[in-house]
Amino acid sequence: MKQGSMMLGALLAGGLTAPALAGDGSDSGYAPIRPIAQCLDPSRARSWAMLDSSRLLVDAGRSKYLIELSWSCPELATQPALKFSSRTPSGRICGDVGERVRGGGLPARALLPPPGQEEGCLISRASRLTAEEYEAELRAADSSPSTVRGSVSSGG
Repeated sequence: MKQGSMMLGALLAGGLTAPALAGDGSDSGYAPIRPIAQCLDPSRARSWAMLDSSRLLVDAGRSKYLIELSWSCPELATQPALKFSSRTPSGRICGDVGERVRGGGLPARALLPPPGQEEGCLISRASRLTAEEYEAELRAADSSPSTVRGSVSSGG
């Protein structure tokens, strides 16, 4: 009986720790922006700056955001404007599953997805920045020749 209890305890302990050890590549300490009113409202976005191939700064007036992409999307740098898409009724970008950003200007073959995938670049994280954090990121980006700036298209 004691051996059976030990086996059950080991199985339970293994079952509880295995998912944590396996890891799915996500940051378990991260949660999407809440309340939703704090999320990026694409209709208020004025401009954007591409810091590198997987990070964007978005100026939405009083609110500033850092948008991190799930993978490198250098093709966004060739677009005159960006469009954000959300699966929520509000249309806000919070860093929730399924949110995307895509070129909002002229069609670009590079932005066409492989068959069975949605168009655009998957957003992995959205973070609201203070004005000071935003300005510091912009200053650092301005020293990089690869920084690209543009506008944000309204509509989806």
